[in-house]
Amino acid sequence: MKLLSLYANNFKKLKLKQPLLFTEGIILITGLNESGKSTILDAILYALFGRMIRPSQKPGNDEIISYGASDCTVKLEFAIGPDKYRVTREVHRTRPGRALLQELRPDSTTRNLATSFSETTDEVERLLGGITYNEIVASSVVAQKDLERLIKQRLDDRRKVINVFLNLESFNKVQDELESDHNSIEGTTRNPGRLTMEQRELERLQDQLKQYKEGQAQLTSLEEKVKGSKAELTQCETQFHERDALFKILTEYDEISQRKSSLEIEVVDKSRLVDNLNGQLAQLQSNRKELEHTREKAREYRELPSIGAELEKMSALIDKAKGVRLSLEQAKGNISSQEANIADKQRELETAPVFPVSPPKTKNDVPSHWIYLILTAAFGAGSLLSFLLGQVW
Repeated sequence: MKLLSLYANNFKKLKLKQPLLFTEGIILITGLNESGKSTILDAILYALFGRMIRPSQKPGNDEIISYGASDCTVKLEFAIGPDKYRVTREVHRTRPGRALLQELRPDSTTRNLATSFSETTDEVERLLGGITYNEIVASSVVAQKDLERLIKQRLDDRRKVINVFLNLESFNKVQDELESDHNSIEGTTRNPGRLTMEQRELERLQDQLKQYKEGQAQLTSLEEKVKGSKAELTQCETQFHERDALFKILTEYDEISQRKSSLEIEVVDKSRLVDNLNGQLAQLQSNRKELEHTREKAREYRELPSIGAELEKMSALIDKAKGVRLSLEQAKGNISSQEANIADKQRELETAPVFPVSPPKTKNDVPSHWIYLILTAAFGAGSLLSFLLGQVW
């Protein structure tokens, strides 16, 4: 905070007609005793906090207002950083006082921040970063007699006196504790302090952090690989389902092809069977026609009397024909033998004198017309018997 100006009218002994301007640097105020030097400090403290050092910290109106006056006014302008403020306090003997804290803007306008005694004090403390009246007095105000005694003392004693003035009696104790804490933290050449231990622990934790980050990077890489593997797995599953469906279709196609081949074979077999059955049917139809024809022939033969006897006769004739055939074969053999004899005789006759001699007749000679009749009868009886048996069966 920086003080800019002070105006005080009828405040104790101060009756300033013009504001008192505070210049840069250190300000020295001199004067005789009871001339109002301390009153300036009281006016500053009263403007800020509504309190002063003497005669009491919470004075009454009669202690503030000059003798013979009915009211007093104190105005203090100060700056905190680039911002400027004005605090005004008015005190009246017969009516309540008034306090006002304003912000002085660069365009010469003002903005009210507080409009009562308590609000003004609270807002000033807030602007000062929480510094109160007691802290200001303890850190900035030293009585004249105490100052003279302080100058004559040694450095350590002056430090203690200053600590007493500043309400910092425990500063030395705190400083000793701070040095002890510093040694325990920094350590010595023999005993490592907590800082060294903590640095070692920090290094260990940094190594663990590095390992953790490396593991995290590996984990991230593995997660990406897992994602890629999942995508590949999904793609493989899709391809597998597609190929499985295709395999099922091909399996069904093979089964259908095999069934088709078997059906084609069955069709061929059935076709052959149908052709065979058709042939059998045609044969049956032919047999049926022959049977009908045979039945017609049988009806004709039913009219013949005593067909059984005829058949027996024909059978007897067949047997007789067989005997005749055997005799015929024997006769053929005899004829061949006779022809050979005849040829021999002819060769003998060719060499002998020629005499007209007729050949003698033998008992075995059979007339040729008998042989013809016998063979014709045998063949006719056999054909007739075969025909009749075929018609009957």
